[in-house]
Amino acid sequence: MSSIYIFLFLFITTIINIIVPMPGNSVVTPAVSFFTEPKQAIALVGFYLAISGVVRMIMFRQHISWTLAKDLLPASIFGVLIGSLSLLSISETIALVVIVVSSSFFLYKKIENKKEKKKGTKFTALIVGTFSGFLQSVGLSGSDIRSNFLYSKSDDLMSVRGTTAVLGTTNFGLATIIKLFTNQITIPNLLPVIYLVPILILGTYIGKKILFKIPTKIQRYIIIATLSISILLGGIKLYQII
Repeated sequence: MSSIYIFLFLFITTIINIIVPMPGNSVVTPAVSFFTEPKQAIALVGFYLAISGVVRMIMFRQHISWTLAKDLLPASIFGVLIGSLSLLSISETIALVVIVVSSSFFLYKKIENKKEKKKGTKFTALIVGTFSGFLQSVGLSGSDIRSNFLYSKSDDLMSVRGTTAVLGTTNFGLATIIKLFTNQITIPNLLPVIYLVPILILGTYIGKKILFKIPTKIQRYIIIATLSISILLGGIKLYQII
């Protein structure tokens, strides 16, 4: 019975996540943890997000910004390796501070509507990729930082979805492989996710159809609103922790 609830929850979040992204490690993982052990939940959601990323890459393949993906990917992989292979950890408070500060910077860039120089963009991508990859590999929310960086670079939501799919698939796929080889999880733990593939395809298709109906001009306002909400919620959570 718990599997049915997990499947239903992930199906609904798949649709919503296409329109207004939710960080899997801070939204989906805690919910799945309600039905299973936290350690298994992190592995289960990580594998689920890797497969979900593959589905999105296929459906949004024409909208992927390979230039930005190539700037972020090496650093993301490095961050995942550090987080998965070591005992390094970071407090949720520090992670929240970084997310709020970086999101504020990206919101400023979006409203200012001025592009960084190529060298500046690559340096920012290096920092964003490394930190987001590290956070995701240790079970914290790293997609916020990466998505908000991409929001500052584009007014096209489809481009952001496609590009984050490439990075998310790589990060979560690599983290899952490392956890398998280091015996943190086993293949039987991950098998239930295979049954989710039809649900992922259907949910992503529905979300994409809805997204394509949103006018391009409105997408810019959605991006600004998403960045603002991310900062607000992060600030509130940070205030509660402190």
